[in-house]
Amino acid sequence: MPFVDVAVRSDTYHFLGESTVIDMTTDEFKIMRHGAGITKVLEYVDIENP
Repeated sequence: MPFVDVAVRSDTYHFLGESTVIDMTTDEFKIMRHGAGITKVLEYVDIENP
């Protein structure tokens, strides 16, 4: 059963809708759900989009 190792929280939210979910259980990170923050994620992490 998968579980969350890291959660990022902010006191101020500037988005509506779902968050971005990334599977980081292997060396090959995989985007499980595109959502808020995906543009910023892709600035810092080299992940190929499905």
